[in-house]
Amino acid sequence: MVDNRAGLLTEDRHLAAALKKNPELLKKTLIVVNKVDSQKHATEALNFVKLGLGQPRLISATTGSGTGDLLDEIVIKLKPFADEKIVIEDRSDEIKVCIIGKPNVGKSSLLNSILGYERVIVSDEPHTTREPQDTVITWGEKKIRFVDTAGISRQGHKGDGIQKLGIGKSLHVLDKADIALLVFDVSEPLTHQDAKIVGEIIERHKSLILIANKWDKVEVKDTKKWTQDIYHELPFAAWAPLQFISAKTGLKVQKIMDLVTTIAEARKIEISDSQLQKFLMKIVKIHLPAKGKGLKAPRIYEFSQVRSNPPSFDIRIGSKDNLHFSYVRFMENRLREKWGFTGTPIKMTVTKNKKVHGTAS
Repeated sequence: MVDNRAGLLTEDRHLAAALKKNPELLKKTLIVVNKVDSQKHATEALNFVKLGLGQPRLISATTGSGTGDLLDEIVIKLKPFADEKIVIEDRSDEIKVCIIGKPNVGKSSLLNSILGYERVIVSDEPHTTREPQDTVITWGEKKIRFVDTAGISRQGHKGDGIQKLGIGKSLHVLDKADIALLVFDVSEPLTHQDAKIVGEIIERHKSLILIANKWDKVEVKDTKKWTQDIYHELPFAAWAPLQFISAKTGLKVQKIMDLVTTIAEARKIEISDSQLQKFLMKIVKIHLPAKGKGLKAPRIYEFSQVRSNPPSFDIRIGSKDNLHFSYVRFMENRLREKWGFTGTPIKMTVTKNKKVHGTAS
């Protein structure tokens, strides 16, 4: 596609020359001139014939002019390939992981350390994927896809990261991943930005591993005290495993990969209705449901799992009842004690019975 208003550019000539060196590619090429918004512009567009790519197809993306004819041309071009088998890559069993964190905390060093570990088998098909920024490895019998790894080194070297681009844009990779590795420099204090990233991860119901990198720089290696301090700063992520590592030396990096496979299985845990009913009866005996608003103590009619990966549960109460948020948290904590859900946020929703309106007899 070329720009009619910009005219014939040097870049257009170079690209056309490259296409003409490849006959197979040239046969599949259509030259499309955009921004041809009037008859006057159509005359100017003929200048692109000089590229030697055949008759230019004139369109206007703004008005839609010429797009129908272009579509017909595309269909004709595709007909020779109609009988070719399309191979769709099965990624259903892949574990999708993203590495995120502020600039200069060691994200690219961590990835390099993982890729250099002796148990890792790196995919030998990097040019066949539709997402060349991804890195696929095999760990044991599991295939792990590190998504958008090109952005790791890009942010790390340019220093733009979260501070310059804004937190929303920097976290777009979360939408492609199941598990997030939040890397931070343990030799530096945790910041509001770190807490904000954790909040975004939880809000998107992604699993999380906290990676305390640069452990080799810490003089007093009291893991118990460091663990208490970190969870004190991130109390809403107390369910996320914390791993102290040195990406520089490779210390404990293999532990991350073992955690990734464990968490991937935890995301898929499914609990039957009968198991959850027994669970509900037991915890109600330990601690009666606490009311939110009103005077009436709430009654839980049903507790069920509505989905897995990530795990989501529904608590059904009476139409006039209110359940205090602290009791929802109590139920979540008891679920973790019973079934684990390592490194994975649990979504808990409360729904009310529908009101039944009587009819006059």
